Amino acid sequence: MVLCKHNKTVRTLRVEIDKDQICRTIYTKQGVDEVIGSGQNHQSCSEFVTNVRKNLEDAKWSCREVKEARTSNVLLNAE
Repeated sequence: MVLCKHNKTVRTLRVEIDKDQICRTIYTKQGVDEVIGSGQNHQSCSEFVTNVRKNLEDAKWSCREVKEARTSNVLLNAE
């Protein structure tokens, strides 16, 4: 997973591989996932990540690889 930040905006890039060994490159922007590439060759999905990361960095975004990501839910008015 690659995490990119610019000011307070965050975007992520990741590769997922399904049970049929098809890879999908997923770009998350404003909390919405979008598949930007897929294929049987896992290297091609990694290349999508590399290309988008380079484009973001060229536009002054700061990107880094993230090994593990965790999410949490905020419970409002929890007792």
